[in-house]
This record gives sequence, structure tokens and C-alpha cells, in this order.
Amino acid sequence: MTAGGASTSGPYCSQCGVPRSADIVQADPRPPCPKCGDTALGWSLTASDTVSVTDSVSAALTPANQARGWERRWAEIQRELAAVTAPRTNGMSSDAIHEAAQRLMSYFGLAYHLKDALITASPQG
Repeated sequence: MTAGGASTSGPYCSQCGVPRSADIVQADPRPPCPKCGDTALGWSLTASDTVSVTDSVSAALTPANQARGWERRWAEIQRELAAVTAPRTNGMSSDAIHEAAQRLMSYFGLAYHLKDALITASPQG
């Protein structure tokens, strides 16, 4: 939706702003302004417009496969095993030792949950 308009004013004396009559525009020679004596004329044009814009966006997020069957858990354990058994070449600071211990405990947690997934997937349940 748009709405707007334009307005003009003039002629007026470009020196002092006194309104002048429209019939002097084409007069030659142009009569001087009765207030300041200047012969220059001015006009003012004002244009305005209003624009209103409305838009909307929608999105749907669909998560990937969230199934955590025994096959997926086994793949996670294989990746974690590679990280746990990789040689450590950095210094053995207390933070590095703590991080390695946490990683090893995480590996055992994954193995425990693999056991549960295998039990669930077995025919005996």
C-alpha cells in the first residue's frame, strides 16, 4: 500500500520570502520585490510518500535420524576407541591427564549403553 502527495508554493521572493503574484513570473522586466527590491523568484516543491511492507517467513526443522540402535552405538564406540588409543604427543599436564581419564570413562559409558541396545535388539528382549 502506498500513499503520498505533493505540494508546491510560490512564487515568492527568493531573498526575503514575501509571496509574489503569479502574473509577474513572465513579466519582462520583472518588477522588484516591494520589501527588499530583489527580482529573483523561488518556488518550493514538497513530495512525500509512505510505503508499508509486510513479509513473513516460516521454517520447519526436521532432525536427522535419531535412532540409536546397536549398529549406531557400535560405530560410535569404534570412533571413540580410535581416539582413546591414539598416542599422546603433548605434555602430560594435570589437565591433559584429567581429559584422558574423562575420555576413557566416556568410552566405558558408551560400551555400557551398547550392551543395553544389544539386549533390546535381541529376540529374547
